[in-house]
Parts: sequence; structure tokens; C-alpha cells
Amino acid sequence: MCQLSKGALNWLETIIVERFGSQFRLSPSDQGIKLLWGDHKNSIYFVDFQSCFVRSSSGFPCNWWTPESEGWDSPLSISLPAPGLCNLPFPLIEKKGSDYYIHYDILGLTFWMLARVEEIGSTDLDNHDRFPASSSNAFKHGYIDRPVVDEWHYILGQVIQRTWPEIELKQHDFRIIVSHDVDRPFEQYFVSPTAVMRQTCGDIVRRRNPSLAYRRILNWKAVNSGDLTKDSFYTFDWIMDQSERYGLTSAFYFICGVTNRFWEGHYDIEHPIIRNLLRRIHERGHEIGLHPSYETYRQPDLIKSEFN
Repeated sequence: MCQLSKGALNWLETIIVERFGSQFRLSPSDQGIKLLWGDHKNSIYFVDFQSCFVRSSSGFPCNWWTPESEGWDSPLSISLPAPGLCNLPFPLIEKKGSDYYIHYDILGLTFWMLARVEEIGSTDLDNHDRFPASSSNAFKHGYIDRPVVDEWHYILGQVIQRTWPEIELKQHDFRIIVSHDVDRPFEQYFVSPTAVMRQTCGDIVRRRNPSLAYRRILNWKAVNSGDLTKDSFYTFDWIMDQSERYGLTSAFYFICGVTNRFWEGHYDIEHPIIRNLLRRIHERGHEIGLHPSYETYRQPDLIKSEFN
């Protein structure tokens, strides 16, 4: 019945433990995959395996299930998307004795969605070799903005509580994490005099704005004399001020290598002005992270090198 590998089951078991906060076990059985808790004899069975969740495909159906029709609460008070099903079984969640049987492949959905199985080997890519959201099953069936795995785990949590009423499930609080990719930390600092003249010519000829050309030259001189406040891209202090005002920590991701000059920022992580910026971010208690360069997505050794 179970067509998920042992490694996939171990991974899913970890997801369930992290989500619900107790020591659960997933075990293959003749009736499907069973969820066990401690030494209790009763179980939750996932009895319907959906082969679409181990295939790198987006072209399968999606149905919608109303939990309230079977006595369960939906987290958003609306029907849940059920990818992979043409017809919904009834009941979708069935009680037999002290056990519950779930006739929808919540585990397969979790694996397929979080491991991004539908993207593997896809040839329907954008001009950056990325899998576009418009090609996804979620977009095609109208649940692209839904936290579908969370919604189904909310249902699973209710089944767990009915199976083992004495259990206390882990409660989760949300966090706001504000992140910023530092593609171009400055507009003027790393710009050569030749490039500035070319830009000012564009201000005058194409944009017909001589005052913009004048301000550009003045700002370029000021920035390259050390007054970074004149650079319109230099907003780090303002961003950190806003984050601190609301009790948040910002994370700034810097590029540490060059693999495609056309798409990447033009700055050197070792330049003194960048090192001073990193130091100031750190001193104010905000985070610094790695923004891998353009070609590293298919060269993992480069990511390691840039991180080092």
C-alpha cells in the first residue's frame, strides 16, 4: 500500500512531530500508513495512497472538501482544496472502533507540496530557468494563495485529538521576518565617471530633465566623497529604524560572488564601505545572510565557496 520510501516517511514523521509537538511514529501496515502515539493501541490510518504525489506533474485534478459536512472544523471556514481527487470519498474521515481512517492522502500531499515534487524535471520554465507559479497545480485550480498543507494539518490535528483526547498539541505563534536582498546597495558609489556622464546625457536628451542631470552629478560627487546619505539606494539605516520601531529584526542578504555580471549586483563584499555597512548592521542587532549569486542554483560547491 505504502509507496513512499523509508526516508520520505522519516521526513514526514519529523514534520508531524515538529507540527504537533509530541513523539509520533509513522509505520507502514496492510491497511496503509498508520500514525501511532506512545504505547497507545489505537491508531490513525492513512488508507488512500495517491500516486500523483510522487510524480513530477501538475496536470491532475483537484476537488474541494467541506469539513463541516462531516463534523470537522475548517481553519478558514471555507472548503479545502483536495488536489489529486476527481471524486471525494464519503466519509472522507471514518471512525472504526477506536481508530480513525483518513481517505485522503494528507501525507502524500505534504510530501508533494513541501518537497516541490511537481517542479522536478519540469521543462516549462521562465527565462531564468525557474518553475513559474502559473504552471503549478495550485494556480490552475485556484488555491495558489492558500496554505493548503497547514489547512490539512489543522484537520489532522482534530483527528489526533479525537483519537487521543488526553494529548496536548503544540501551540504555534506566528513571527514576522523581514528580509532584504541587497542587489545594489548604492546607486552612485560604484559608478564610474564615464557611466555618470552617460546617465546625465540620458537625463538631458531622453528624459529632458537638466535639473535631474545636475542633481545626479552633485550626488555622485557627495557620495564618492563619503556622504552616503546622498545616495538614493542607501536606505539601510531607515530600514533598520523602521524595523526597530516595530520590534522586528531585519535580515540583509549580500552577494558574495560573481557568476553572471548581467544579472548580479556590482559590488565587492570585501570593499571597505561594504565591510563597514556589514559591521553597522551587526552592531544594531540585525541579521546578515548570504544571497547566492545567479548561477549557484546548479553549482552547490559555489554556494559553499561564497558562504565561506
